[in-house]
Amino acid sequence: MLTNSSRSQSFLGANSHQAIHIHWDLFDGSLAWFCVVGGIQDLITAVCSTFWEMDTLAPRNGPIIISSVLLLYDYLLTFDLEVNYIWTHPLTFRSTLFFLNRYTPFVDTFLSLSGLSVFLTVHECETRSQVISVFIFIGIAISEIILMLRVYALWGCRRWVLVLFLCMSIGEIICVALIVWKQLTSIHMLQTLEGCISSGSSNELLHLAPFVLLALTETVLAILSVIKGYQDLRNTRERWVVELYKDGLLYYLYLLVLSIFNIFSPWIRPAWGPFLVTPQRVLHSLFCNRILFFLLKVGVDEEQKERERERLQGGYYGGRAGDWGTSVEEGEGVRFTTVQMDVVGTVR
Repeated sequence: MLTNSSRSQSFLGANSHQAIHIHWDLFDGSLAWFCVVGGIQDLITAVCSTFWEMDTLAPRNGPIIISSVLLLYDYLLTFDLEVNYIWTHPLTFRSTLFFLNRYTPFVDTFLSLSGLSVFLTVHECETRSQVISVFIFIGIAISEIILMLRVYALWGCRRWVLVLFLCMSIGEIICVALIVWKQLTSIHMLQTLEGCISSGSSNELLHLAPFVLLALTETVLAILSVIKGYQDLRNTRERWVVELYKDGLLYYLYLLVLSIFNIFSPWIRPAWGPFLVTPQRVLHSLFCNRILFFLLKVGVDEEQKERERERLQGGYYGGRAGDWGTSVEEGEGVRFTTVQMDVVGTVR
């Protein structure tokens, strides 16, 4: 019988080999993934080029439209991955997190897009704004949970990492929830030729606090990932390990740029406010989906290798469904401890 260490290489259990064959070139430097990255770069370039050209009206239409297109494009691009790795398996805590992270952005993003209409009443604008704020808060919280679980798994489910993340999460959720509630009770919208816009905030710092907390949290995650990556990459040069850390750092840099824009844009152009909220929300979701798909791919590959080894040795495979993370067998240099998503794994 296999040990827990070697059995934890699967994400999806004993039936994942039945998943439909897909073209993994989406995550192998393909043109399609470069199109997504190019869309992100175009978004940032467009924002920078218009930042000094408008003084009164917020250039929010462009970011919202681009974010909507990018969200839909990425969904179509990765739909086959969802079918292969999620739909063909029972509903678990892991897959529930995935569905929430995957589909809630469509609600607030397209509500934001509909808010550009000039045919809405002030009451409809305010109702939309309240729903959008709640969904953005919930969606980013889910994305942060996924990112924390990833770093927690990389650190081998260490107790101090768990305690650190619990303290950070509880403190951040309470603070941001109070800020969102304060904003919801003081929303005043105006109908203009550009659609619904806020009539202004009595406290600019109230708008900035969530983005500052978010930037600090993701900086902590990035630092922990870099430290662990430095330790692991000295012992292995496996391609998937390098990509895991490289992509994680790249995602952090993109999100940090958006956080900085949202923090400082209200000071430089007060009429704009944090106008990149929608892009930041969408990219949080897309990046977390990419991380999940990448790890699922590695998990399936490791399971297939394990099955082949067991077949050659005349043994059997005893993998468990619901694993989060991957592991490399002892003696191969790097070993990632699995985080059980359906039954919480052992905390060391």
